[in-house]
Amino acid sequence: MIGYERAIEIADLYYDDVYSFCLSRLKIEETADDVTREVFLFFQEHYEELTDDGSGAVACNILCDLLGHKLETGTTVQIVHNARTTAPKCLEKMDSYEICSRCDYSKYTLISSKYISCC
Repeated sequence: MIGYERAIEIADLYYDDVYSFCLSRLKIEETADDVTREVFLFFQEHYEELTDDGSGAVACNILCDLLGHKLETGTTVQIVHNARTTAPKCLEKMDSYEICSRCDYSKYTLISSKYISCC
């Protein structure tokens, strides 16, 4: 957790930007104000866990964590080719995924994997 003084300093620097971002997404001033406060509370509690590359992804991720992700789900099949001269065996993996279209949240879960004769 970040210290109170540092949290106030960061809030003073970024409150207007975060509020504008929230308002642009939510369109309701009262809700944007409430969510902005929640963003800074979340930020204060999780400061050490967050990284920022300057893209605004952290603010978007926090907003999605608070309001819920817009998830796209599905499955993928991937074949990892291991061509060998003696016993060719390639690995076929099937994964399920959840990806948020508003932030960088993603979750992949291995469903199955098996060796196949391929190459």
